[in-house]
Amino acid sequence: MRTGSRLPRILPEQFDQLLIDSVPSIDVRAPIEFIKGAVPESCNLPLLTDKEREKVGTCYKQQGREQAIELGHSLVNGATKLSRLENWQQFLARNKNAYLYCYRGGLRSRITAEWLAECGITVPVIEGGYQALRQHLLNEFDAISPDKLLVISGMTGCGKTPLIKPFNNAIDLEGIANHRGSSFGKKVTPQPSQINFENRLAVEFIKRRNCDPVILEDESRLIGRNFLPLPLQKAMKQCDIILVNEPLGTRVERIFQEYVVDMSKAFAEDAAVKENQPTNQLANQEQTDDGFEAFSNYLVKSVTVLSKRLGKSNRDRLVTMQQKALLHQQQTQDYSMHRDWIVSLLADYYDPIYTYQLSKKKKRMVFSGSYQQVSEYLSEQTEKQQAFG
Repeated sequence: MRTGSRLPRILPEQFDQLLIDSVPSIDVRAPIEFIKGAVPESCNLPLLTDKEREKVGTCYKQQGREQAIELGHSLVNGATKLSRLENWQQFLARNKNAYLYCYRGGLRSRITAEWLAECGITVPVIEGGYQALRQHLLNEFDAISPDKLLVISGMTGCGKTPLIKPFNNAIDLEGIANHRGSSFGKKVTPQPSQINFENRLAVEFIKRRNCDPVILEDESRLIGRNFLPLPLQKAMKQCDIILVNEPLGTRVERIFQEYVVDMSKAFAEDAAVKENQPTNQLANQEQTDDGFEAFSNYLVKSVTVLSKRLGKSNRDRLVTMQQKALLHQQQTQDYSMHRDWIVSLLADYYDPIYTYQLSKKKKRMVFSGSYQQVSEYLSEQTEKQQAFG
């Protein structure tokens, strides 16, 4: 940590430890900058609002740096300045080891740190700001080696995500993307921005640099709208693979639970929250409120987006099966008819695609077994790694 100009600064060689320790931070950029992407564990407490930043930026272009700085001080003055100082102080009172950053580690972070120093609070500032942290995170992807990755593959519904979650050397790509990866993978809550997805993913790799291997679930280049970084895509196409084999009936039940039962309840709860309705009163209402309509649209749309691959007749057949199941669900609160379209979708669409894709990966396969067998195999490999340090 460098302390030039009285203010301590965190140097690039210290970034890893901050990220590994999940140290909280204050992002003093404007909200419009923060929402595009930020460092995990950061809180946006801006020095300038979006409108203030726009005014200062226009002034800088038209009148120069000194006039822009003067305008900034006039905009954030008096009660406004005191309010922002109070927000920073409250955050720092809760997070004693926090640091702060702006975009380049320049004027905004320096002013913030100086104002806090005048109040007797010393806060370190990131050297190079968010720009430096972001580049540091992107560099992590270039260091990924296929020799240190292990991909868990298998048919849709075989339980790859829950299988890898207990292992500390695993990274849950779908969890970070907040999406299950298939056309039915959308969740009630939104996905992160692409930049936030990359930032959080890079942090997870930094935390597992000493792991060999790092376990990942097999994914295509897109998880919903989030795009896997190109170096990671390349490494995943070259690394060893483990195949999970589960019977069709088991996979149907898992998908039925996750995509039908759980999602129906999730949409109902989301609608209840929006309507200020207690979620504990949903038992007899979830089939008739806005949540049911949202759930119905989710199911039908998830099949419709597969139209090109399914063909019109297969798509229409599946949508008809879904609509019958939804009507039955609404009338009786019985979900069971949804299993019919799930069986058809797996047998006629997903399974043939995965069979073809897996046939091209056979040379990289190092183990194959049931969910339980793969879990035991991974546990044994993890224990061996820990034993040999």
